[in-house]
Amino acid sequence: MVSQRPLKIGFRVGIFPKRSETFILNQIKGMVERGHEVSILADESITQQAGGSLPGWHKNLKSLKFIEPGTTGCGRLSRVMPLRVKRALRQRAERAMCAEVDVVVCNFGWFGESVVRSAHHRNQTKVVTIFHGADMSRSLLVAKEDPYKELFQRGGLFLPISAYWRAELISLGAPPERIALQRMGVDLNQFSFRTRMEVIGRPFRFITVCRFVEKKGIRFALEAMSDLAARSDVPAFTFEIIGDGPLDSALKEQVQISGLGDRVVFRGEMPHEDVSRAMADADAFVLPSIVAQDGDMEGIPVVLMEAMASGLPVVSTRHSGIPELIQDRVNGLLANQEDSAGLAEILLVAMRDPAGQAERTVLARRTVESRFDLEKLNDQLERYLLALSAGESDVRSIADEL
Repeated sequence: MVSQRPLKIGFRVGIFPKRSETFILNQIKGMVERGHEVSILADESITQQAGGSLPGWHKNLKSLKFIEPGTTGCGRLSRVMPLRVKRALRQRAERAMCAEVDVVVCNFGWFGESVVRSAHHRNQTKVVTIFHGADMSRSLLVAKEDPYKELFQRGGLFLPISAYWRAELISLGAPPERIALQRMGVDLNQFSFRTRMEVIGRPFRFITVCRFVEKKGIRFALEAMSDLAARSDVPAFTFEIIGDGPLDSALKEQVQISGLGDRVVFRGEMPHEDVSRAMADADAFVLPSIVAQDGDMEGIPVVLMEAMASGLPVVSTRHSGIPELIQDRVNGLLANQEDSAGLAEILLVAMRDPAGQAERTVLARRTVESRFDLEKLNDQLERYLLALSAGESDVRSIADEL
């Protein structure tokens, strides 16, 4: 689908391209494919890090600019540069971007607030801010004052990724008439649906793929696994953990202390193709998300959508927007947050109810197709941007189409 009226769209991002933020890369790629002139303003480039590389489609961007001097070979200068100088560079770059494009898309509230503050003398109704998770939870707790005051006053459109965050935005003072839903989604062409067969003659294979941070709740998954391992009536099982992060050592120590060493295997970070193969061989996906002690929360994890699209049964928790994706005993299984005993019980349901699992996975695929299809969601984002650039003040009805 190519728009009849191409826009000049600017994306304000942090690190580019960041592998853990594929949802942003998919939006950018989607707008390029729809015939728009897309520019990116990033803090720094991932290519400065070992193994970093730009996506092939970046050659179709109108422009790609980095604020940090380190991305142009002056990394040493960047490290000693005073904060006020860095701030001035950022403000100048954001003002220039606003002057050059029709609309600015900011994923995460802190970028939206930064842009409207930098370009304070300009009309900022062109700024679109997409709210995810950390920007609506942890960031609000550590802020000394209202972090989005100017953004709510002067920003053009606020797009939470869940109804949960939409209600929170309204409670924080964002004008309801400028709030509309913009869910994250997956490319269904990349995920072929396959019904899992009943497990006979081998251990049941649980799997998770995540960054090892508190909000992912892996500690509670391991506690639930330990509970199951202590019971004589539970079928044999294994738990494959893919990823890395600051809690790596703590999780591995928990496995050793709990005696799960023969059931749990840590794979570290893996290429996307290897992750896809591992998920294809698994019997159920586990992600028991929680509210971290610092207040950090999920949005709706895209990895759950990927599992559901491919026919892999999902087990998660009643956390943030996850119940908007997973209905307990309908298209997946849900436990309460931080309830390892309750989680153990639904893991047991996953193992003992193959017929129910098969029915749930069919409905899970339909859920993703109807509400979390990346192509449909990029079409919706495009309609938002076109409407905003045309001066329409209320675009909430666009979300009603999904």
